[in-house]
Amino acid sequence: MLFLLYLSQMMIPSQLTLIPRFVIFSAVGLVNTHWALILPKVVAVSATFMMRQAFLGTSEELREAAKIDGASEFRIFYQIMVPITNSHHCSGMYHTVCKFLEQLHGSPDLYQ
Repeated sequence: MLFLLYLSQMMIPSQLTLIPRFVIFSAVGLVNTHWALILPKVVAVSATFMMRQAFLGTSEELREAAKIDGASEFRIFYQIMVPITNSHHCSGMYHTVCKFLEQLHGSPDLYQ
């Protein structure tokens, strides 16, 4: 249920959250700083959804084999799961940066 609520944020345009974000950032004192641009993109909904699907798509047998070998959950995550989903990390970062630049500069006019 919580994931569905989190995922439903994809349906809300970012323009609707501009004024509430400004109010929150001005109350915290982050107006006219780089953090006001960075913090809203840290929790990118589309990248989170992509990473969730990537981790769900990995094989359970690989995790079980690592547990049998004596690896902790932390070691399984950082030495097995992260390298397997490395391409998803890169595409998620690329997608987030492209969306940020599109909102910052406007969509590029490719047909000139």
